[in-house]
Parts: sequence; structure tokens; C-alpha cells
Amino acid sequence: MNNPKLLTVVSVCKEFVRTVRNKHWNPGPKEYWNRGIPNFDWRRARGKKVSLIKDYLTAIEDYRGKNPEEFSPEERRSLYKERGVAPMRDWNEETIFLASSSQILDPYVPPEGDGKASILSVERSKQESAKLKAKGKSMMALKKIRTFLEYFDPGTFGSEAMEIYLKAHQCLVERDSEKIFDYVTEKAYPEMTRYVDHKTLRWKLIKSNEPPRVVHVRNIDGQEAGAQFGQVTVRFNTAQTLAIYDSFGRLIYGDEAVVKNVIEYVVFENHLSNVYGKWRIHGKIIPDWLPSSSPISQTFVKPDIPSEDEIKYVQQSPAIKEESNTQAPTDGLATA
Repeated sequence: MNNPKLLTVVSVCKEFVRTVRNKHWNPGPKEYWNRGIPNFDWRRARGKKVSLIKDYLTAIEDYRGKNPEEFSPEERRSLYKERGVAPMRDWNEETIFLASSSQILDPYVPPEGDGKASILSVERSKQESAKLKAKGKSMMALKKIRTFLEYFDPGTFGSEAMEIYLKAHQCLVERDSEKIFDYVTEKAYPEMTRYVDHKTLRWKLIKSNEPPRVVHVRNIDGQEAGAQFGQVTVRFNTAQTLAIYDSFGRLIYGDEAVVKNVIEYVVFENHLSNVYGKWRIHGKIIPDWLPSSSPISQTFVKPDIPSEDEIKYVQQSPAIKEESNTQAPTDGLATA
């Protein structure tokens, strides 16, 4: 080719670099720039703010060598003031977590002769009328509970209560002291385990004679403590077997082969203000008109009672007679 053309490749940098202006408005002398001192005018004033007190190291050594209890309040105050440290406060408060309430609010009064007396009797009719008057409080408490538990339904809560009731008693029989707190509150736990130490329990739920139903609803409004508790009383009518054996394996209460119909009013509580709150057994209502149950026969160590022959031998022994005859005077007076 007569006119050769030369092709040249030109590289173009398309990366844009943005720099930030961090230059001081009054940089000061140039010899101080590399030393990190942008302005020398106020250097002396800045140094006065962080200047050490006289004998600072000596004061620190004296403070570390002494016991903090040896300092008087005035010496401690002056030392803190010299060091520019705010005095420490003695905080004696401790955090408290209210997992459950300590009582059953406005406990439900079971009707006398429940399951046995007729509804048409005079006493039962009075109790039913009083229950209708107290129904308004239950509706107000139910409304408060639904502000925390939107889908709470007393009609379907009976099945959930039966499951909690069953698992709590199974943990009690198996002596599972950790898992039982998932179904029992801290108030009800000592009440359930008070008389079963060193004993063996045999408990079994045979069937449910009636569906469990909610008969009472209350709410504990603890605005000052920031705690809200809901309490629901459920009526159970079940067939159960119970037998209690002592530490020697002797039967002291009940019988595993005897099935009994039991009507119970169990209170369930939920810590509503806690996001992870759950329904747990809080207590059991025992009416005043209920007759007392038969006491549990206790087992004791048999005392070592000496036989008649041993008593006669001790009385006839000469050594013991001499000891009984040579006794010191009790009045402490010497005779001439």
C-alpha cells in the first residue's frame, strides 16, 4: 500500500475519583502539619483541659494501696474531684421478675353439693343467682384478656386446660422438677409437692365424665409493676386412681384398683404482659363446705422400749443401787 495508515490505540480512564476537602480553614504553620497539629493557636488552651494534677501518680498509688473502706466520704469525694471522676453510687436495687402472682384473685365459690344436690333446691338456687351477678365481672376480665390474647375463647379453653392438667400431674408423678414449671406456677409448685417428699405416687386419669368448662374469669391489673395476669377457673369432673406409698413401700393413702369420681375447680394463670407467657396451673379451690378427707397415716421409727426382764435386771443391779444412794445434796448446804 502506498499510503499506509498507522492505527494507534488510546486508553481512556473512565474511573472518576472524588476527593474530600479536609483542609482546615486555619491550618497554621506548615511545619506542624505532619505532626497532626492543624492549628497552634489553641494548643495551650487544649492542653490545660487535660493537664494532670500535681502528684497525680502518688495519689493513685496511695489510693490503690489502701482499702476503699478506709477512706472517709470526704477523702473519697476530694480524690474523685481531683481526678475529675464522678462519684460512684451504691446501687442496692436488684431486678425482679414477676413470673406469677401470689394469690387467687376473687376466688370462685363452688355451689354446695355440686354434682349431688338438685338445681331446684333452695340453697342451690341462691348460689345460681349470685353467680349470675358475678358474671359481669367475668365478662370485663375476659375483655381485658383479649386485649393481649386476641383469639382466647373460653369455650375451647377446656381442652387446653385438660392437657395442661394431665401433663402437670405426670411431671409430679415422675418427679421432673424442671419440666413441671412449664405447667405449674411458682405459687402452686410448693403446694403440690408439700406432702409427697420421700413418697411414691401412682396416679392415673381414667376418663372425663364431663367436658371441662370455664366457670370464672378474673384479671389482675398491676400497672405500677407493669404486670398483667389473667386467671381462669375450670371445672373438672373426672375418674381417677390415686395411691401413695411411703419410703418403705407401704400403702398409706388410696388404692390403685379403686376408681373415684373427682370434681375439681382448678385455677389457671397466664402472665399476659409477657410475650412468652403461657397458661399454667396456679392453684385449686377447696370450698368450705367440703368435708375433710381421711388423714394420711404416717410412718415412724419404732422406739427401743426395754422389756420387763431388762427393767427388773436394772432395778436389781447392785452397782446401780450404789450410784443411786450416793447422790450429792441438792440444796448446797453443808451439815455439821
